[in-house]
Amino acid sequence: MATVNAVALLCFMTVFGISQGAQPIIGYNFGAKQYGRMEETYKIATWTGVVILSIALFLVEVFPATIVGLFNKNPDIMAISIHVMRIYLMAMPAIALGMSGNNYFLAIGE
Repeated sequence: MATVNAVALLCFMTVFGISQGAQPIIGYNFGAKQYGRMEETYKIATWTGVVILSIALFLVEVFPATIVGLFNKNPDIMAISIHVMRIYLMAMPAIALGMSGNNYFLAIGE
């Protein structure tokens, strides 16, 4: 499971950064009542995250042995990790929506 979590964190870190980087932009525009700019920033951050995590999901599905092999070479652990990683990371694109949504509401003080 440590291998799967390491892969997941590598995928999520980029989206964390994008989502947290959009937070002050959304907050400033909320304060300035520039709601159109807020919405545009939220959409860009969200869809960028969805695209990045969709690409990561594609790579996990197509090259699972190569990715797991970076962390562990034991064949038994690799077999289990590949199976679990494919299931565990299936929802990655949807997780980008949650990350952006959380930071959006933090930015507007809700």
